[in-house]
Amino acid sequence: MRTRSEILTELLVLRVQNGEKEAFELLVTQWYQRLERRAYQLTKDIDAVRDISQDSWVAIIKGIRRLKDPSRFQNWVYQIVRNKCMDWIRKRKSERTFKEAYLANFDDRVEVQSNELIDSIRRLIGQLSNDYQTVLTLFYLGEMGVQEIARRLSIPEGTVKSRLYHARKMLTKALEG
Repeated sequence: MRTRSEILTELLVLRVQNGEKEAFELLVTQWYQRLERRAYQLTKDIDAVRDISQDSWVAIIKGIRRLKDPSRFQNWVYQIVRNKCMDWIRKRKSERTFKEAYLANFDDRVEVQSNELIDSIRRLIGQLSNDYQTVLTLFYLGEMGVQEIARRLSIPEGTVKSRLYHARKMLTKALEG
């Protein structure tokens, strides 16, 4: 038995395939956060989420008319996000190899310390609850304001502010420790 959300998605996909711009906007609203969460789950890199999400939506726009079965939309978009994440991981691996070669040739202590701090922050963010990670991602990477985040997540603005405050406080405390 299909859920209400699945039926709505299928209807939106059909409308998008018929060229309805409003339907695409609704589809993005329904799926944007899910795809960002999936990208974060696969990469564990909050910095990569926005780029991967944007690349994924470009691929979705280009390919949605070729999607024969709208009920397969969920699997299809998750596969697109997965592929974009794998591309990002491969690219990062080659960048890391280049960086390691660079560091082997030059003793750049400041850069190493800076990268260690960034890696520490990423690990700490990964230890936060999904609610905190989501708010931090939307605020810093999505460059959204408190009001926009509240609308997107369907929560009060005070909750967004509270989550941002507590997430920052946890990160600061962990970094000081």
